[in-house]
Amino acid sequence: MGKWIGAGIGLIGGIPGAIIGFFVGAFFDAMFKDSPAVLSRKHQAEHQQLFFKTLFELLGHLAKADGRISEAEIKATEGIMSRMGLDAEKRALAIQYFKQGSQSEFNLDVALNNFRLGPGRSRQMRQFLIVTLITLGMADGQIHQAELTLLQRIATGVGISNMQLQQLIMMLEAQHNFFNGRYRGQGQSHHSGGHQGFQQTSANELATAYKALGVEASATDTEIKKAYRGLMKEYHPDKLIAKGLPEDMVKVATERAQEVQAAYDLVMKQRKK
Repeated sequence: MGKWIGAGIGLIGGIPGAIIGFFVGAFFDAMFKDSPAVLSRKHQAEHQQLFFKTLFELLGHLAKADGRISEAEIKATEGIMSRMGLDAEKRALAIQYFKQGSQSEFNLDVALNNFRLGPGRSRQMRQFLIVTLITLGMADGQIHQAELTLLQRIATGVGISNMQLQQLIMMLEAQHNFFNGRYRGQGQSHHSGGHQGFQQTSANELATAYKALGVEASATDTEIKKAYRGLMKEYHPDKLIAKGLPEDMVKVATERAQEVQAAYDLVMKQRKK
């Protein structure tokens, strides 16, 4: 930026202008060198560590929201750690953070404030955090009122409105139900990506696929494609890592993208018919 400013002034004022432009450009370079975009690259490792810490603390806090940590919630958390492929050291650290978050003295406001000042400056990172927490909340089949109240508090704390939270919950429930019912329930691997062998599509299944994309059945093809591309962008691994997502979480993001892809494929296939 400084070079362009200097060049522009230099063209207008000749040599004196070029000299002035040099100093003005240097000023702008100094002012912008610590911009959020640069800081996100400069402190990417710190952001990844903070995201990891915040995630497992909040998972522990959410699991304890209704007074007790259920077996389903423990299993869901272990599932997240397994999909992340954590080594023994990181797994122990994740468990430590989870336990810290479940303690009565855990300060949620401090944790949320620290997150906002780090990776939480990115909208994608805020949303990915909430999406992962919602997944835990659905571990035992439904999000209980105490869990919903806490999710609303966390969402507000990181800058996500209640309306956005409700939309995310609806979409994630639909994605989970659609993918489990159509693929996992049929003996299809979550990671296979194959959609063959399913000749029948029920009206309920199709409706769930639309909800998974966050659109109405009356939406146009253009609107559906726009929603699909927006969701896939949210789970793009390279973009998430650049904004502070731990590389261990890439597989989790990929699975979310697979669920979106499966719903989109079904909707578009039925529309072609």
